[in-house]
Amino acid sequence: MASAKVIYFLVALAVVLISTYLFMRYQRYHAKKKFLYSMGLLLLLLALTYNAKILFMYKPLLLLHIALLIMAWWHYYRYIAKNILTLYWIVSPLMSLSLFFIIALFFKENG
Repeated sequence: MASAKVIYFLVALAVVLISTYLFMRYQRYHAKKKFLYSMGLLLLLLALTYNAKILFMYKPLLLLHIALLIMAWWHYYRYIAKNILTLYWIVSPLMSLSLFFIIALFFKENG
């Protein structure tokens, strides 16, 4: 149980550090569009990461989602550090979530 709290703390610390870095970079270069775009992508990735818990019913889909999340976070950091944007990797976890909803819609077990 303590390890989960440590992981939550590290994730929260990472989000605070990323947000601080983005804000400081905005203060230096006054690139409002890039700042808002980066913060929007950060919020999207946080939402996609949080929504991973609904996929616990389907373990293979959960593994796919986790792999896509790792790639999405990697490409987000690459976007922040080197300004190389590969948007299809960043939004790729939406594919596993939409696949989950399609399976739930068409393959109901109880009615």
